[in-house]
Parts: sequence; C-alpha cells; structure tokens
Amino acid sequence: MRYDKQLEQVILSCEELCGYTAHYAVAAFAERRKKDCEQIGAVIQSVTGVGEEARLLASRVEAGGVSFMLTASVDFLVWEGEVPALCFVQAVSSREFNKKPHDAYTTYMQCCAYLFGKENDLPRVGTRLYVKNTEGEELRTVERTFSQESSFELVRRQLEIVARKAKLLVAHETEIRPSAAEVVFPYEEVREGQDELIRRGYTAIKQGKRLFAQAPTGIGKTISTLYPAVRAFGKGLCDKIFYFTAKSSTAREAYNATARLFEAGARLRAVMITAKEQMCPTGGCGKHCNPRECAFLRSYEERAEKAIG
Repeated sequence: MRYDKQLEQVILSCEELCGYTAHYAVAAFAERRKKDCEQIGAVIQSVTGVGEEARLLASRVEAGGVSFMLTASVDFLVWEGEVPALCFVQAVSSREFNKKPHDAYTTYMQCCAYLFGKENDLPRVGTRLYVKNTEGEELRTVERTFSQESSFELVRRQLEIVARKAKLLVAHETEIRPSAAEVVFPYEEVREGQDELIRRGYTAIKQGKRLFAQAPTGIGKTISTLYPAVRAFGKGLCDKIFYFTAKSSTAREAYNATARLFEAGARLRAVMITAKEQMCPTGGCGKHCNPRECAFLRSYEERAEKAIG
C-alpha cells in the first residue's frame, strides 16, 4: 500500500487487501501467489489447453473516506459463452489438497471478479481456482460465480477495514513527511562537532552507507544523529527511523530529543519499545502474562493496532 501524491489516491493491490483482512501475512500471501504462478501456472494451462494470458485489472474505489486505486492480476482467463471465468492457481501438498482454500484466496478471487465486472460492465463473473498437488498428479477445481452487487459489497467492507491504515498513510505522506523535511534544528546554537556529525549523518543516509562516530559525553550526539535522520525521512530517503540504546536513561534522552523535534515542527509519530518487565503497569503482579489472568493483555493486539497504526 502506498500513496500517490499525483493521483491523490492510495494504491492497494488485492493481494495486500486480502492479506490484511483475512489475517494472512501480506507479504507471504503475495509471495505465495507469485510462486504458485511460476511453479504450476504454465503446467495447468498446458493440461487444460485453454485460457488467455494473465490479465491486469485496476479501478478507483471510494471507501471509508479514502480514494483507493485497487489493482489485481488474474492468472489466466477463460470465456465460456458470454460468461468469463477468471482462473487462478494454487500449489499445495498432499495433506492440504482436499482442504477448503484459505479465505484470502476466495476473497481475492471475488475482488478480481468485481474489478473485471466493473471494467467490462458484466452483472456476473465466474471464477475458477485450480488446486494442484505438488506431490502427485492430482488436480481439482473450485468454482464460484459472483454477482457484481455482492462483489462490490465485499470490496467495500474489506476497504473499510483498512481505511484507517490508509488514512494514516495519507497523513504520513501529506503532513508528517513534509513537516520533517522543513524542520529546523531545535536549539538556538549548534555546538562544536555537532555540525560535522549532522552533515556526515545526512550524507551517509543519502548514500546508503554506515557511519561510525565516537564523541565525548555532552557533545549532543543524540540530537545530532536524530536531526539529520528526520530531515532525510522528510526528503523521502527513508521510511522509518530506529534509535537503539543500551540503557533506559539514554532511551529517555532520545525520546526527549524527538519531542524537541516535534515542538520545532516535525509532526512525528514515535513509539518507545522497552522490556516487558519494565513496562508492566502493575509493577509485576507475580501472575503469568496471559489474557486470562491480566486485564491489560485482553484484546491487546486490537488495541496495539489502534495505538500504533
């Protein structure tokens, strides 16, 4: 998922969408689809003897207050009379061969059906999933036909689930990054040695190199490394900044420096990650850390997603 400033749209592939909403690791689902196509796509087409080449689909969809450009790819296409069948492939082991396809696959097929139906003004679109046993010769098909109305409702619901994440992305690119690009040094004066560290730090990030620096206590190393990193983020040279410390005291210094940069105009979103033992709000109740015994852990993942986006 990325934001296109020129189009003022969030570009989102159906693979990403289904990965987010069907609780299937996004990168894993996209990689799985790619691997399956490379491994058995041509084989299945040669066995069935039908099908056009892969088809790329794209359409603008409004949902949850966000303008999305939804994209997808069909592995190959079969026309049966006036009703098209969008065909997809899945490679599985013998153990998985007779199991129901993962929700991510069926959702992906219906999303593609919506995009294809919208593009070709079709009221109904058929889909076919070819499931190939990689440990044998077995091949089975899972066929579904979707109405354009039901497909649109599914796509709309799926997009509304990711709309909050998309809004954060839009804010990231239209508000946070530009503010970081123009942020000024948050102190009145630059100390001796800081200027060189700032310049060298920015250059290292820009050139994709590592910079090792040794300097005495009190020179201002924390802000002198964070400031060029934030400016580089603002210029699009990086997407995230990680600041690692060995002690909690230096972690607080880094957090305070980030607050200084925020006050100077960089609308950053910062999260401090620390050891579980140090962040326990009960101070260590002696119970096991599990949702059954600790109220703070109940619905933790859902609350964490809302907190950090």
